[in-house]
Amino acid sequence: MERKQRTIKSPLTFEGMGIHTGESVRMELHPADVDHGIRFVRNDIPDAVPIRADIEHAKTVFRNTTLAYDGVEVHTVEHILASLSAFEIDNVRIELNASEVPIMDGSALPFADQLAIVEKESQAGALHPLVLSQNVSYEEDNQVSLLGLPSSSYRLQVHIDYGTAAGNQGVRLDTLDDFVKEIAPSRTFCFADEIESLQKQSIVRGGDLSNALVVVPQHVRGNLAHITGLLPAGNEWDEASVAEYGVLNKGGTRFVNELARHKLLDLMGDLALLGAPLQAHIIANKPGHKANIAFARRIRASIQETDVRRRYDPAAPTVLDINQLQEIIPHRYPFLLIDRITLLSGYTAIGVKNFTFNEPYFQGHFPKNPILPGVLQVEMMAQVGAVLAQKTFDSPEKYWTYFVSIDRVRFKKAVLPGSTVVVETRLTQRITKGIAYMDTKALVDHEVVSQGRLVAAIVSKETGTRAP
Repeated sequence: MERKQRTIKSPLTFEGMGIHTGESVRMELHPADVDHGIRFVRNDIPDAVPIRADIEHAKTVFRNTTLAYDGVEVHTVEHILASLSAFEIDNVRIELNASEVPIMDGSALPFADQLAIVEKESQAGALHPLVLSQNVSYEEDNQVSLLGLPSSSYRLQVHIDYGTAAGNQGVRLDTLDDFVKEIAPSRTFCFADEIESLQKQSIVRGGDLSNALVVVPQHVRGNLAHITGLLPAGNEWDEASVAEYGVLNKGGTRFVNELARHKLLDLMGDLALLGAPLQAHIIANKPGHKANIAFARRIRASIQETDVRRRYDPAAPTVLDINQLQEIIPHRYPFLLIDRITLLSGYTAIGVKNFTFNEPYFQGHFPKNPILPGVLQVEMMAQVGAVLAQKTFDSPEKYWTYFVSIDRVRFKKAVLPGSTVVVETRLTQRITKGIAYMDTKALVDHEVVSQGRLVAAIVSKETGTRAP
């Protein structure tokens, strides 16, 4: 079931250290427009391109998820993404003055606590959930496995077993309402016998007992003097915690199964890179970032395969019929190249046109091999774009849409008489100063036949000036 998109009403600021880089970092969350998504901006890099939190930009670096685009990287994004996902916050601009999200206390609780109290704003754009309609699985040789099952809600279930008493744990999350209390406080962790190797590789420069659990397996407890001597200056460990909880940290664990809960937290953050609420039941055994990202990509591919057939269904219900279209745009036969609109939501519109052999252009365009002229495909895309752009205003009939630029147009397959062409046009950003930027594509039988990028000026019929 779709819901309205949301953003925060006021900025939030977090300061801390990157656990892997050891860099001090200030991170600010700012409200963002509808369909903006979650984007990270490196303020320490002049003219850095914002990086959308999307699975296509994800890569796994040692024990964290990193977003990379156009030579810019942001590390350890999983905890803040899980928190935003839990609070159903869809549009946020995240600014950082360093390369890594602050680790805080190793958990997502500092983020969740602030997101819980900040005022949220419901936005005009709808958000469609990603509905898993078939089983999706991923496995690795070391007993890592993830399984996605169709479900009426979003549920997560994690089991881990690292061959130690502390590592044999399970947890499940059946509702996002339990995130703050049950999942957010769980901290990242490592094992005591890894510390020396991690230090030699210089890959956890900011890690210490204040931001990570250090689990002490039974087989290394006789070597604690050497291991604790490797801890950063000022770190005080606790023998009582080792005996009772199996960790070096004073106060022990926050949950008996804190390790499993943190693995669920990481999984939730990685799945947030799908970019929309997920409707599925996820069962994971020993998940890690590499497996999570690979699994998320399989989920996206599966949903896209199903969604293409549903989204571009020529028989989809009509949102705007031919008479309503003629009230918005000035085109008439033979230049009105849309029969109806089947989707008009947020920044996206889908239009449908049935092309019969009786169309006048088929008589003279390749008469012995009639195909739809490419220029008319572009015109159809432009008309769907005009409807979309003008409908963002209260009185769409009071505007003209003039296209000023066409770029990256590609024709992939001939369109024959008898074809039903489905066009999707999407605004790539909010219309400002009367200029609309759009990506568009045309499909026949669920295959893309043409695509391109359009820029248009929206002009008032009354004043002749661009719309605000």
